[in-house]
Amino acid sequence: MKNLADATDIENVIEEKFSDIDNELKLIAYIVRKNYRTYYDIKEEFFSVDAFQWFYNLIKRYNCNFTKKIFLDIIKKESNKKEVERNLLYGKKIYETGLNGVNKDNVVSLIQEVKRLYEARFLMASIQKIVLDMDNFDLKKAKKILYPVFNIDRQTKNSRAEVLEDFENVYQKLQERKLLKKKSIIKTGIRKVDEVIGGINKGESFLIGGETGIGKSLFMEQIGINACYKQQANVVFVTLEMPVEMVLWRAYSNISEILFSKFRINNLNDKDILKWQKTIEAYRKKYTSFFEIVSFPRGSNINLIENYLYELQEERNSKVDFLIIDYLNLLDSSKQVSGGQKEHQN
Repeated sequence: MKNLADATDIENVIEEKFSDIDNELKLIAYIVRKNYRTYYDIKEEFFSVDAFQWFYNLIKRYNCNFTKKIFLDIIKKESNKKEVERNLLYGKKIYETGLNGVNKDNVVSLIQEVKRLYEARFLMASIQKIVLDMDNFDLKKAKKILYPVFNIDRQTKNSRAEVLEDFENVYQKLQERKLLKKKSIIKTGIRKVDEVIGGINKGESFLIGGETGIGKSLFMEQIGINACYKQQANVVFVTLEMPVEMVLWRAYSNISEILFSKFRINNLNDKDILKWQKTIEAYRKKYTSFFEIVSFPRGSNINLIENYLYELQEERNSKVDFLIIDYLNLLDSSKQVSGGQKEHQN
């Protein structure tokens, strides 16, 4: 019996057992030659062959189908020295592969088969990480590794609806929201804004833009404070620019009605400190919701934030209702995002 103690051996067995190169080749060939929009329904990781992943990302950038000559020319132009020979080899195979019987109606079954094998590889690789580190087993770490496995369908599934056909479903969901004990709509607390947008609904994203120094961060923090202390929503404020201390001072200034400058230059008198302490004591008695502030370095990936939210919810045993990121420009969007929607409310 084959000894699977060696990590490399295990990886090879997983790749061999849970890959179908012929089907992957058919799928990427169909995308390149016939219908590039098919890539909307899949992920790069579905492919076990590096060259196929490279082709997938190429199609995403160009958003079109290619003739053989143009495709091979682009491969030569965009591949680095180490990749060009490999990519040309597989690029030629794409146009040698027969696509008889593969069309927009039955390509779904091909996608499902490739996806099924990807999910198996993903599951086995996740288990491998835990097993190989058995001597230092940590339940929290293991749960973090396995969490994406049990949410894999949500990561890859696209939502769809038809305007007339889905009326009953939409109406039913709106009626169900009325019965929720916790309101699904969070008011910003800023009258003019709420009059226009009606508040922020579960699952919605809003982008706030403006010139430097106009007060975007302060505006977002004000919305977060209103959500936390007026509607008992659990709020996380992610800052990639200001230090946590600065955001805290602004929050304290807001709820205690003490000038922000007094916190900033440490000029609080005895009366201010007493007022501050009494405000905190009163809020602790009245509210169970939390307003968590966390800083990440510039260039962080959204995965880091998502993993932090997951750990925070585990730690507090409570879901995050409202997430504020200050600000998106400072995130590194070029890094691969592996996750999807995890269990956060907004």
